[in-house]
Amino acid sequence: MTARPLQAGDVCEVVGGLGRCASPNLGLRVTIKHRVFGTHGADHTQLGPVYRCEGKGVVQLTDAGTYTETGWADFAGAWLRRIEPPPINQNTSIEREVAA
Repeated sequence: MTARPLQAGDVCEVVGGLGRCASPNLGLRVTIKHRVFGTHGADHTQLGPVYRCEGKGVVQLTDAGTYTETGWADFAGAWLRRIEPPPINQNTSIEREVAA
């Protein structure tokens, strides 16, 4: 069975980044907002599909080489591991008494 591709709304754990093992985003939970395409409508030539994600504590690398908290960042798909939601229990029922 093949895993479904990442998509908007998926909750993921950040498992990689530009800073590799030093990335401050490692281990954070983020939500994919949308896929990001390059100028010509294609994926990144080296990183492949890229996704705009939001999450508490997410930082971005500034031009000065420091990190600033923005709450969003773009991540390569290879840097994200989807967290599957728990299965829905189909066998639950609700019993209520009705007063007549």
